[in-house]
Amino acid sequence: MRQRIKIITVLLLLSVLFGIALYTAFFGKDPHERARDQSIDALVKLFDTYEHGEVITTSKNPEQAAYAVNKKLGKYFTDSYADKIEGKVSRAMENDRDFEKDPARITFFLVNKGNGFEFSKPVGIKHGIWLTYGDKIEGTELWVDLPPDDPSWEDSNGTSATVIMMKDGRKFKVDEVKD
Repeated sequence: MRQRIKIITVLLLLSVLFGIALYTAFFGKDPHERARDQSIDALVKLFDTYEHGEVITTSKNPEQAAYAVNKKLGKYFTDSYADKIEGKVSRAMENDRDFEKDPARITFFLVNKGNGFEFSKPVGIKHGIWLTYGDKIEGTELWVDLPPDDPSWEDSNGTSATVIMMKDGRKFKVDEVKD
């Protein structure tokens, strides 16, 4: 009887250890790795929304164009970044700019070459750094390689952008872009 209890105890202990090892292997990612993976996944979902060169809106009205971009892609942005895009779209459309003669990059995923605001699908993503507050990871900085066939930002090398992804609730969203 004692022998049987010892065997059951050892088997129970081994089962618990195996369960802990299995849980750690699948769910026990380092918080830094998890934040990196979640922020890259969020950006990839944005990039998978449209094909490269696909027109998002042809509106000539700045408010309508900004509204269309935000309506179609706003779930990937913090409120702050959505406001910035609205301003960038409006500024790009000032003075009735002829985008056919003077194409423009509005932000890292949006260009206008004359036939409307087009999706500019970046060609690569690399993790840069983690953004922390105390011990808590609040965001990540990702480096995005821009497509070479699209216009670049004025006064920029035009080949890459730094995208700041911040936690908004439980999801990572685009919060800032540096060219």
